Amino acid sequence: MPTVRYISSLSGISPNVCTSTVATFWRYYILVSSEAKVMVGIELLSHDSADLPPLPAPALAFCPMTSANSKPFTLYGDVLPPSPMNVAIVLNELGLEYNLAPVDIPGGEHKGPEFTKLNPNGRIPALVDHTNGDFVIWESGAIILYLVERYDKDKKLSVTAIDDKFVMIQWLFFQTSGQGPYYGQAAWFTRYHPEKIPSAIERYQKEIVRVISVLDSVLSKQDWLVGGKVTVADLCFVPWNEGALNMFLNGLEVDVQGQYPSFYKWHKALTQRPVVAKFMALQAQRLKEIQDKAMSQAKPFTLYGSVEPPNPMKIAIVLEELGLEHDIIPIELSKREHKEPEFLKLNPNGRVPALVDHSNGDFVIWESNAILLYLVERYDKEHKLSVSDANENYALLQWLFFQASGQGPYFGQAVWFMRGHREKLPSAIERYQKEAIRVIEVLESVLSKQEWLVAGKMTIADLSFVPWNDIALTAILKDFEGFDVDQQFPAFSKWHNRMCARPTVAKQLAIRNEYMRKLQEGN
Repeated sequence: MPTVRYISSLSGISPNVCTSTVATFWRYYILVSSEAKVMVGIELLSHDSADLPPLPAPALAFCPMTSANSKPFTLYGDVLPPSPMNVAIVLNELGLEYNLAPVDIPGGEHKGPEFTKLNPNGRIPALVDHTNGDFVIWESGAIILYLVERYDKDKKLSVTAIDDKFVMIQWLFFQTSGQGPYYGQAAWFTRYHPEKIPSAIERYQKEIVRVISVLDSVLSKQDWLVGGKVTVADLCFVPWNEGALNMFLNGLEVDVQGQYPSFYKWHKALTQRPVVAKFMALQAQRLKEIQDKAMSQAKPFTLYGSVEPPNPMKIAIVLEELGLEHDIIPIELSKREHKEPEFLKLNPNGRVPALVDHSNGDFVIWESNAILLYLVERYDKEHKLSVSDANENYALLQWLFFQASGQGPYFGQAVWFMRGHREKLPSAIERYQKEAIRVIEVLESVLSKQEWLVAGKMTIADLSFVPWNDIALTAILKDFEGFDVDQQFPAFSKWHNRMCARPTVAKQLAIRNEYMRKLQEGN
């Protein structure tokens, strides 16, 4: 009795992979005998998920040779990643027909029992040679050597001399050990790591340049790596090098064409070969699709700076008050990430925060109160947190400048001398504690006559003071003798507490409190 084997989603399936071409159905089923020797047929089900029967755990179906599946090889793995692409290029260069069986990496198929029967390492690619007793081989370098040894009788991509053969093998091993792993780590830290680590990115960018310099040193004396012609030794470097030139070296001050001209000329000559050009175009198209999808799903703002410090916190509060979706890229001040070249491109002052508005041509703005003004000017059309009257707008600006010049710097110095200075200086601490009280007195004098700083409502002028005031009350002035905010500054206290009760503010303060708790436990 035949059994049903699930292959993959339609979006990842080539029409040549044990299937017939069907455009509208979203899942394929293959009927194979229990011995998985003979293909019986294909069952196509409705795209309506309600019509689908219960499925076993997703598994790759082994694709045996039949009249319906007559190509001599099956290559497991998408052609977008470099290693499967290396194999696909060689198969095409040698004119060897094959079925492509995509492996769903995000879905974990490469770790599933069906695929690990083919490759116990759980990595793509794997190749099945149906003309050689369904011989299975994995590791891209080994696959390439197998293909040229067995099928390149005319030495189109290989060599005849025994010494040249081992030089060719030498370059294949250098590619798999010296290029692939390090370029792969550059890709990981550039695109996939959960946090941005500039030092890690720079490490692997420099390793890429080192590999390029090795290749250039050889290619400055000869056109090709071995045998005086294109071989698999040359071709195996192409996919990762293309990624390096188009993506992984972005931000690093290196002129590959100018500094490594022999390498550059060699790579461009390889990419102009019809087979390679076809795969490069496919890769570029797929990458564009991925990037377009990512952009369509991306949030319109990126805020650089952890929300625990006061200045990034007030940006996060206002973004949420205005309902503006955003991603946050933490910048670790203790690791001096704010002084790294990548961040300095955003903010030459080397301070957090910085904001990128992707809906406005990736416009970059820094200085927290300038960011607040930008957000309300561009996105607060209903004046929820801003004002429409010209005079009131200048009053709002007046308070933002006072916060930036009169509150932030002095409250910040209080924290510095209390926690950051190399020696305890009581007189310095007292100086800035008294300055914090002076600022609170100024605010009290105004708020004793009105509920808000300007226009009779809460605006960014009020919210800009919240993060530092919270630090003053919970840390700077917590143990200051004789200080009682509720008794001495009731209007200020009432104003501050009203804002802290807002969900957006409470959320950010809770994040900070949790951060401080963990920090204290760590100490």
